[in-house]
Amino acid sequence: MKYSVSVILREKIGDERFLVVKRPYEDKEHPGMWGLPAISFSPPETPESAVIRLGLEKLSCLIVPYSFLGAFYQERPGYKLILFLYEAYLKEGYPDVKKGKRGTVYIEQLWTNDYKILLPIAKKGSACCQLFLYNLGILKEEELIINLKEEDLR
Repeated sequence: MKYSVSVILREKIGDERFLVVKRPYEDKEHPGMWGLPAISFSPPETPESAVIRLGLEKLSCLIVPYSFLGAFYQERPGYKLILFLYEAYLKEGYPDVKKGKRGTVYIEQLWTNDYKILLPIAKKGSACCQLFLYNLGILKEEELIINLKEEDLR
């Protein structure tokens, strides 16, 4: 079982804009696609502390979770995933994905209020983007991909 946490990062609580990140082109899952920042964790680390670590390690800034948006279970090729989605705000510093230290190092970042940028990766099975778009009422329950296959990732 793999545990991950992803964030809808806003500069401050109540902002409409959120941060999206572009995955590297050589990435095994969703190469070159815009998505949400995410990081894996292992218990006993909590999802909330993983959000803070995500900010420090992948975005080079301090972020604070303020709202739990849900969890998503997905079977993927080779593993099972439980993903937790949070809203977080920027507390200190400013995101810079090019300074990422561990795991997937994103290649670009963009502040946007256009959720449509996440539709392509959600349709390819991104758990965090599916959950976010489901919460917004953009995706319906029957559109969620629970059993992700290898061909869905490319």
